[in-house]
Amino acid sequence: MCAFGIALVTNARLGTTPITSVPYVLSLLSGLSLGMLTLLVNIVFIALQMLVMREGLSRKYLVQMPVVMVFSVFIDIAMALTKFLPLDGYSLQMAAVVVGSAILGLGIAFEIVCQVGILPGEGLVVAIAYRTRLAVGNVKTLFDCGHVVVAVVLSLIFAGTVLGLREGTVVSALLVGNFVRLSGPLAQKATRLWAE
Repeated sequence: MCAFGIALVTNARLGTTPITSVPYVLSLLSGLSLGMLTLLVNIVFIALQMLVMREGLSRKYLVQMPVVMVFSVFIDIAMALTKFLPLDGYSLQMAAVVVGSAILGLGIAFEIVCQVGILPGEGLVVAIAYRTRLAVGNVKTLFDCGHVVVAVVLSLIFAGTVLGLREGTVVSALLVGNFVRLSGPLAQKATRLWAE
């Protein structure tokens, strides 16, 4: 779900999702796939989780590696599948950004509720929320905005212009955290039904 949401927003050609903004900018700069750079950035997120939680390398961080490897492959697959969607016209492009953000938010809510395999980016958000005692949805929104700032800085330093970030990125930054918050009860209910 998360990979499809990211791909839908990115292929709407109005920017990308905030959590993908750094890998996307690095992809545009390097020519490597978005999935490959997502993997590399998520390895950094695992290290940051350990710093925030003040813990060494343990099983809960190691299990994130296979999850992010599969996720990175799915991003590349979803990018290929959504590349040719007929998104001509600004209204269709913006609709794809909103729908993609909703799908991503729902996917993140399921990750958090199920606690089976959490992606490192969301793991870092949860770690920060735990340490600061702030709501996960609020931390997610702040985290996403910070990610966009880093992507802009990288773009300006290495390309002299802003790459891959547009109004769709801002819209997604404002929506994904809210969709996580709104989807939480739905994810909890669906998980309980599945367990019965």
